[in-house]
Amino acid sequence: MRIITLTADEYLDKAKGKRKRWDGLCEGTDTPMPDSLAAVVSDMENKANRLKALLESDDPPLLDKRDTAILTDLKPYDVVKPKEESQRLRELGVLERRYYIDQVFDALTDKGEKALKFASHVERTKRRRTS
Repeated sequence: MRIITLTADEYLDKAKGKRKRWDGLCEGTDTPMPDSLAAVVSDMENKANRLKALLESDDPPLLDKRDTAILTDLKPYDVVKPKEESQRLRELGVLERRYYIDQVFDALTDKGEKALKFASHVERTKRRRTS
């Protein structure tokens, strides 16, 4: 487990380093990364996320009504706002940040889809019991 964690952290550090170097080259301007560099960075982050996913249990987290509403309202190529909510949902493992050329967006993970299905099932069960 320690080797997997260290490897995943190494991938994330390399991706972060490449982003910092790009920002340095662009002197802080909001210049999108070239396609090839964006693909490399995204690949490193995806590898790290897949490695970390190996260490997590497969059970989806329990979502409250606010989380369920945010995730069901998420549109393709959209970002969850505010940033704190996006970060919290990514830490839960139900959302991941993706980068494509000059776009940044949030997307449901497999665990997020399972969590939404489970939340939907729980809601249907509650309605049946009350009727």
